Amino acid sequence: MKPTVSIRSRHVICLLVCASMLVLGASEMPMTSCSAQEPSRYQITTHRSDDRVTTVSEDERVVFKIESPFGISKATIARCGERWPETVILQLRLKGLESIRIVAEPMDLRGALSSQNGEFRLWRGTEESDLLNSESPYWVALRFLDRDGNPTKAAAVNERPLVKDGMIELRLPKSLFEANPASFTVHWIDFYR
Repeated sequence: MKPTVSIRSRHVICLLVCASMLVLGASEMPMTSCSAQEPSRYQITTHRSDDRVTTVSEDERVVFKIESPFGISKATIARCGERWPETVILQLRLKGLESIRIVAEPMDLRGALSSQNGEFRLWRGTEESDLLNSESPYWVALRFLDRDGNPTKAAAVNERPLVKDGMIELRLPKSLFEANPASFTVHWIDFYR
């Protein structure tokens, strides 16, 4: 005798499967997708479901505005067009930046913003011993913006967080995109827990 499954049981099973897929898939959720009609757009995948990345693009400049309520995450940004624009900027709405990693194969840049003195350190690869400076073609220019996007100074050294109701802006180096990688990934940590 074949077991029978009621319609109600099928609906419950279907709901459980769908819920499982949502829970398991929540760690990586695509935010946008490429389309043939809009070749200048970007495909963005975030690690956490509550991360948000918005794009402001004009001529040879693109700004990726990143909001990360948890403060520790990553996003992969792929180009849908033939090449990257001349200027690529990240604006992170975080309260600090204890760690940043930008990977665009074969380049791997890492940095940290001191919460004590506001000093920004940047290096290539895993070894922090060989720091880059502003003369390096791999230098990532950093500045602070207020809540309206206007340049500002960091908060006082003894005041945490460094960035209050504002953003940290990173201007990525042109050298990062010389090989015209299909995508790059940015990892961030506002403060180590």
